Amino acid sequence: MLKFFRKIRKDLMEKNRTGKYLKYAIGEIALVMVGILLALQVNNWNEYRKLENTTQHYLHSLLTDLEEDSLNLADRIIFSDERVAEYEAYVAAFDSSDITIQEVIGGLTTVSPETSTLTYKTNTIEILKSTGDIKLIPHEIRDRIIDLNSSQEYSDFVIKRNLGIFIEDLWDVGKLGWSGSAVRLSRKPTMGALVRKHMWTEERTIEIICAVEAIYANKYDTEKIIKDFYEAQLLDISEIRALIKSELN
Repeated sequence: MLKFFRKIRKDLMEKNRTGKYLKYAIGEIALVMVGILLALQVNNWNEYRKLENTTQHYLHSLLTDLEEDSLNLADRIIFSDERVAEYEAYVAAFDSSDITIQEVIGGLTTVSPETSTLTYKTNTIEILKSTGDIKLIPHEIRDRIIDLNSSQEYSDFVIKRNLGIFIEDLWDVGKLGWSGSAVRLSRKPTMGALVRKHMWTEERTIEIICAVEAIYANKYDTEKIIKDFYEAQLLDISEIRALIKSELN
């Protein structure tokens, strides 16, 4: 096409037809400009498509992470419910009647010392933050994801700190004689007498029981805090998932 214009322009110059030459020259320039603009538009469209595809990929990844977190949170809430129920059952039995020291010890052994922490799926949000691609995520979703991530980091700190204190306290009371083997031996006719004579004197037994009760009372409170944290996060995740699904559709 440009060769065609150049041929016409040459003929017009040779025939000294300047007016028509200028018209053809302007037409040639206009054609070039249109071509450049079209190329830019196509390039912009391609860049837009790339960014859109990248955004879609991130949204799908976030959705996958959130779905896994939802399942893990639901399981951990059940775990907290079980630990809370164990302690409440012990307290109810203790308050309902006048029971012996051995019954108190037996009741405390039904309260599980088991602990559990949660590992969140943060791969996608960490990539978004480190690469700066967080700006590609729609505004409302981005704000909710960032808030959720902050909530997760805070709850993780509080939970690990409190459970760490529980484990340390349980270890310390173990030094006083509270251990699984000592409890089991205390129930045996012969060995129980030796344990009570050398390890669990009446005064020390009361001290141990009070210490263990206090430790489990603190863990009981911690498990309720954990449940509150996780139920709130579960609700947030449900709402964020709905926003992402709406965006993907």
